Amino acid sequence: QRFGRAARDRAVEGTALLFAEKEYFDDVCEDKHKCQEHKKKAIDALDDQPAAKHCVINNLTDSAQAISSASAADTPMVIVTDGQLKELMKPPAGTLERVSRQRRENELDQALDLLINADYCGVGCHWKVFNIQFDNGSADSSHLISNVSDAEGCSHCAPIIPKVCCDIHHPLVFSSFERIIVPQLPRLPICSQLAKYTMGPQECKLCEALEDWRDEKTVEIHGHSHLIDLGPTIVMGDSILDRIVDCAHFEKIKTIEDLRKETHWSANDDLAREVISIIHHIIPISLYVTTPLQQCPLSNTVSTPNNGLARNPALNPPTGVKRVLRCSACGQAGHNSKSFLCSPYLC
Repeated sequence: QRFGRAARDRAVEGTALLFAEKEYFDDVCEDKHKCQEHKKKAIDALDDQPAAKHCVINNLTDSAQAISSASAADTPMVIVTDGQLKELMKPPAGTLERVSRQRRENELDQALDLLINADYCGVGCHWKVFNIQFDNGSADSSHLISNVSDAEGCSHCAPIIPKVCCDIHHPLVFSSFERIIVPQLPRLPICSQLAKYTMGPQECKLCEALEDWRDEKTVEIHGHSHLIDLGPTIVMGDSILDRIVDCAHFEKIKTIEDLRKETHWSANDDLAREVISIIHHIIPISLYVTTPLQQCPLSNTVSTPNNGLARNPALNPPTGVKRVLRCSACGQAGHNSKSFLCSPYLC
């Protein structure tokens, strides 16, 4: 029904395209399965081989995809007749059983599966699937019955045979719809992790200034009507504005590269410079003057314990001589005041 709406006028031909995910193509699934088998065999053989043969087996795993594609292309095609196609379109016997909703959504209808894989499963024509599914053969003579007076039948009911049936028989007509490989975009830089904070007067002032600035830029670039209809977010989104205020609080934005890294804002350099000037005007970056640390020589480093010997260098023992322990209660050497050898304890 959707395809029939491409051209309702009988004098006009329409082109219908069906988009399907790659997991529903039989050739892609078979190539993936063969590639996995080749890699599994190569990995199993890699454990039993010496190190000199590892590079050869790795080359086999790299070429597994090419081998599977070539084998699929060399496989002879089995032509499916109309009777066999009708049998294939019949729902299987187990469809009456209750299945989960997710499974019903993931499984394709038999007719739709044959339509997608018509070139691979032997049907040979996408148009044949439509004719069998909707039983178009029974309507070949109905236009003759509608208008018996005319030998050609009813002009409104007569089926029209299209000049181009599908991409299998007319690939050049559909050459403009071939698959385009979109290059993978580079990975965005990782933003800084910011701690929670409470907005102060400077942050509120910066937020109001950026809101006024993006309003002016929206009118300047797109016009006043876009500001009313679409809003100022076409220049700078709310999430980007909030991120700029947060990063400005922690002084993370100093250059244009910092602004792009922290916000992922895809604006040109002129707009980025204006935003940075607004940030630095309201929340200026603090200039830290750092001086390198100087290491003191070890000969001048003196340990100063909390006693009278350290305050009076004359009482310190000479270098190389071991200090004798002396009791502060009795004045004798060899023990301290808490020892049981002290004279007060002996008395």
